[in-house]
Amino acid sequence: MERNGCEMCVNAHEDSLMKLATKEERIFDAVRIASLVTATGKIIY
Repeated sequence: MERNGCEMCVNAHEDSLMKLATKEERIFDAVRIASLVTATGKIIY
């Protein structure tokens, strides 16, 4: 499984969450957390 944050994948996941009535603010929170986790991993490794 490739985890590169490609725009097509990100859009598909966002659309799925919006269809489940997830608030946009929660989606942005999740993206911010994922960015921190990714950045931390790059610093450590």
